[in-house]
Amino acid sequence: MDSNESRLRYLMDRCLSKQETLAERNELYSYFLETKEDDNLSEELLNAFYKEKEIVDVAPEKQEQILSAIKSLESPRPSVTPMYWKWTSIAAVFIAVLVSIFWKVTQEEVTSKIKFVAKKEIVNDSLTEPYPKVISDHTPAKDVAILELADGQKFELEKLKLRESIENKGVIIERSGEDTLRVYAASNNSRFTKQIHTIKTPRGGTFKIVLNDGTIVHLNSDSKLSFPAVFDTNERRVSFEGEAYFDVARDSSRQFVVSSHIGFKNQEIRVYGTAFNLSAYPDDENIKTTLVEGSVKIKELLAGSEVLLKPSELAVLDENGLAMGIANLEMDLAWRNNLFYFENVPFEAVLRQIGRWYDVDIVYENEFQTNPLWGQMSRRKKLSEVLEILEKTSQLKFEIRGKEVRVMK
Repeated sequence: MDSNESRLRYLMDRCLSKQETLAERNELYSYFLETKEDDNLSEELLNAFYKEKEIVDVAPEKQEQILSAIKSLESPRPSVTPMYWKWTSIAAVFIAVLVSIFWKVTQEEVTSKIKFVAKKEIVNDSLTEPYPKVISDHTPAKDVAILELADGQKFELEKLKLRESIENKGVIIERSGEDTLRVYAASNNSRFTKQIHTIKTPRGGTFKIVLNDGTIVHLNSDSKLSFPAVFDTNERRVSFEGEAYFDVARDSSRQFVVSSHIGFKNQEIRVYGTAFNLSAYPDDENIKTTLVEGSVKIKELLAGSEVLLKPSELAVLDENGLAMGIANLEMDLAWRNNLFYFENVPFEAVLRQIGRWYDVDIVYENEFQTNPLWGQMSRRKKLSEVLEILEKTSQLKFEIRGKEVRVMK
């Protein structure tokens, strides 16, 4: 290793640990202004991030940005050329290292004018904010849901006090936890037990329900679960639309059946006791079932095809039929860990998730093409913070206007 490489590595380590002096920071900037240092710079940036180091002294929001950059480098991207991926990697790491400066510039400047931006920041460190003025903002999804009983009566569940229960025509509704509902029959009168009730989470809402058999269903935003107060003696059947994590109580004598019908896509999941994630939104292109533990049998009802899943496998039902694959549990279960997590996800699909989570409508000002998105970020951020991050990873601009997010090239 020559002296220049050694010095560059030293400066990178100092910056990543937030121990650099002003002179060292300016010296590091100077490397980005010299084209002859490109090869050394790219190598040292990647080496610095693969090197194990403590980041506990970095502010939480900076940790998340750095970890997102690292995550984006872990998996191969077969769809891009080596040269493109090389510079994409360098740009991602560069943004994370110099986050306090470069998160003030637009994506066009970051990707195509890195050297110019670095020089501009050294000369003038009081640049104005280029992002659109936030006319309004939106907070992350909250624990809100509506229970609609078979007779049409509706209850806003967030208004129920903790441990409060209500009896309505033989059905007991109890808020057993901050985000948890229990619904069960007050008696075995089949007049009430056979009735089908529905819990709905709006866009911008999540909730959890404990069914009569002990099965727990965690509902993501904009989801709907229909169920009886008491299950039949031969099977436990529910219908579902949206996204949810099912933790099915084991009952060897009665299968638990989840039916989902989206357009021409119609499937049933049959289990005795297991845990799986089901995504079946009407505006998505497919129904995806991700198995976490146990086993599930999935049947496509129109063609009659079936698959049996093992843990860490998934089934996707689209216009081509039912197919199996290896699941990406980290991505498919990210919403349960309050994360947005994307690996090669189309930008439009990313914005659909954001629209559901923050209860906003996505409005496209014009047509454009974008690259798929890689990375992760917290779902606990405000909408404006999430959009600000997306602006830095795309060539798009966002503007919040009431319940609309306008997307511009």
